[in-house]
Amino acid sequence: MIFQDSIGIEIKENEVVLAFLKQSLKGVRLAAHSVYAVEGKKSKRELLEEIRSYISEFREENQIHTANLVMGLSNGEVILREIEYPLAVKENLQTTLTYDMDKYIPLPADEIYFDHQVIEEDRGNNQLKILLAVMKRKDCEPYLSFCRQWPGGVFGLCVSAVAAANCYAFLSGKRKSPLNGRVREILMQQGDILSDKEVFQPSSLHHAGIPSSDLIPAFGLGLEVLWEAPIRINLLPQEVRKKPSRKGIYALIGLVSLLILSMATCSGGYLYRRQMQLRLMEGEAKRLSSEVMTVTEMQERIKEIEARLETLKEISEGDHSALDILRELTQVIPDSAWVTDLRLTDKDIQLNGYAQSASELIPLLEGSPMFEDVAFRSAITKDVTQNKERFVIGLNLVSLKETEE
Repeated sequence: MIFQDSIGIEIKENEVVLAFLKQSLKGVRLAAHSVYAVEGKKSKRELLEEIRSYISEFREENQIHTANLVMGLSNGEVILREIEYPLAVKENLQTTLTYDMDKYIPLPADEIYFDHQVIEEDRGNNQLKILLAVMKRKDCEPYLSFCRQWPGGVFGLCVSAVAAANCYAFLSGKRKSPLNGRVREILMQQGDILSDKEVFQPSSLHHAGIPSSDLIPAFGLGLEVLWEAPIRINLLPQEVRKKPSRKGIYALIGLVSLLILSMATCSGGYLYRRQMQLRLMEGEAKRLSSEVMTVTEMQERIKEIEARLETLKEISEGDHSALDILRELTQVIPDSAWVTDLRLTDKDIQLNGYAQSASELIPLLEGSPMFEDVAFRSAITKDVTQNKERFVIGLNLVSLKETEE
């Protein structure tokens, strides 16, 4: 239960102590307190009506708009017992206590209100130790009437002595074992915890911002709403109890949602910037890649040209120079034909081009003393746009050495 307020109300014979507690992220703190004197002998209903006016005055003075009320009963109004049961009874403890109540309390079950809490599990001896709180119905009725009439309802009707024990656990940090040692002994004897200096030290009160030990029970009552108190005894019937406000939870959910949204926005901005950087890098990589491809293509073209030059060089160093070959082809091929592609290698020559009659080129080339093995490399095709025959002719050079032999 977070971000809530509560008012603990300790009712004594001659005074009423009110403690206003607030909860924040820093923890629970005492925000305001007041002590009202009760004069004269009053009935319980008259006292509660007077307490109503005290609470209204206290809220007005401290500008308290909403707060959960927790009322504290004195030891004389409540019977506290420590009882034991077998461990197996734990699952149906409420029903078992209802049936066995006359064993512990000299009153019929239908004439009392009771609440209980398991304070110790002794698995070695297979036993449960239970704190039982009982109040007569007739004594409780004025309180129930007050709770039903209070606007918004009352959170709890608790025992002031138990609230003081919870305050002791809160101040000392002994939440897991609040009923061990001296505190437990005093409670079971219906004694006054506050009068025992072994339990409460002035320094612990000062550290918690509690100005006086007289405020301890009222402070402990307020803790019932704002803190998971280790001893939770509430004699107010479930149907009368005010349910804890969920505004604090909704506020926390809202804050967490805003935090998540802020984190998502920051993360989104960061991711967006990263994506933009990635896109720029990808664009630059593509640009560089295209340049690399261009350079690669140029390098391959250079290698191809170098290879052709090397071939021409080898041909030039052989029996016939490239110039002799071109001169011979120019003389042999008629003007009605032309060559579009000439490929010279160290092995053969390939001619691509167009002619009026491609078949006439074969005997002309074979008639040259420089060429031999003249043949078409592919079928002759008709080019409609040129009105010529397209040819691919291959031939070899005649070795001068062979001619001389």
